[in-house]
Amino acid sequence: MKTKTTHFATLLMALLLLVSCKTAQEILETGDYDRAISESIKKIRGKKKKKEDFVLVIEHAFHLANDRDLDRIAALKASGDDSAWEEIHALYTRIDERQHRIKPLLPLRAKTGYVAFFDMLDVQTHLGESRKNAAAYLYASAQDMLEDAEAGDKLAARRAYDRLVRIDYLYEEYLDTDRQMDRALRLGQNHVYLEMVNNSTAILDRDFEDVLLDISLSGLDSRWVRYHTIRPEVAIDYSAIIKIRSLDVSPEQYKENRFTETREVRDGNRYVLDANGNVAKDTLGNDITEPNYIEVRADVREVCQYKEAIIEGSLDFYDHSSNELISSQRIQSNAIFEHWTSSYSGDQRALSSDARRYMSQPIVSFPTDESLVYDAAEALKPEIKRHLRVMSADAP
Repeated sequence: MKTKTTHFATLLMALLLLVSCKTAQEILETGDYDRAISESIKKIRGKKKKKEDFVLVIEHAFHLANDRDLDRIAALKASGDDSAWEEIHALYTRIDERQHRIKPLLPLRAKTGYVAFFDMLDVQTHLGESRKNAAAYLYASAQDMLEDAEAGDKLAARRAYDRLVRIDYLYEEYLDTDRQMDRALRLGQNHVYLEMVNNSTAILDRDFEDVLLDISLSGLDSRWVRYHTIRPEVAIDYSAIIKIRSLDVSPEQYKENRFTETREVRDGNRYVLDANGNVAKDTLGNDITEPNYIEVRADVREVCQYKEAIIEGSLDFYDHSSNELISSQRIQSNAIFEHWTSSYSGDQRALSSDARRYMSQPIVSFPTDESLVYDAAEALKPEIKRHLRVMSADAP
């Protein structure tokens, strides 16, 4: 039995190796050379006896990958286009990384005795040259874009910023890249001024506007969008105007709810009578009694104090320079004051837990119109913020 199990395990292992090798070979045939190298290295790592098929895949994929990258580099250099230097540097970097993955394996010998050959290239000089030329091109082209940005082209500023960021991948410090990135940010940002306009018949003081505009801008500001609730010193690109069209406060109301509750409760004991109408006795001659149940009732009066403030309007997004309306969203919020109290007449034992819930709560003073309006303004802020997030995402 042990022999059969061992034989089966050996056969299974051989099949797995065959499938693994076939997979690596298939990956190689698709042209994904670096993945073919990775998959094959996984299969031989740490093994003294390395399967020749995996060794051959690594060797073949390595030369094919380097040849393809070198051909591409030659074509890019022949084009004479300075914008190609960034790709050239990426290709030399890929060759260098590929060679570093192979070096720890050398000499790469299969269990059959076959030793793989790898033509290692010295790419350090090429890496230095391509990195220098790529950074120079990116910096110069960013400067050209920033010239357009100074003339008002914000998209050019954002493209310049992207190029300057790419220099950071090449050099930790390069000329005044950091200062130029700050310049690109300044020129590429849209500034949105958030303000309120009262188009309702209600008289709103400055405090209401301050409450409404006291919106946390976290999550709204992004790299290219800045919101302001105080008019900024920089030029405004867009205006987001909260237009209050109506503001209503309901009168103070008392809503009444009356109902009756009944319940059977135990009210002492009563004597048990026999068939003749006399008090029944037990075997010891004692009077027999049983629990006495009666129905009790209570009349409940619940009173709800109610008052509501409702704000309605719109959030309009304008191109500030042309005063063109870009989008308009309806906004609405309310704040409700609701307080319950209750009383009863009758037998307290009839009251359910629901009927008792407001018994301990006295009548209270209604909130002022002003405080309720401010609560409605607070409730309106999340809706305003949600619309602003969508609007700023759609703005160029």
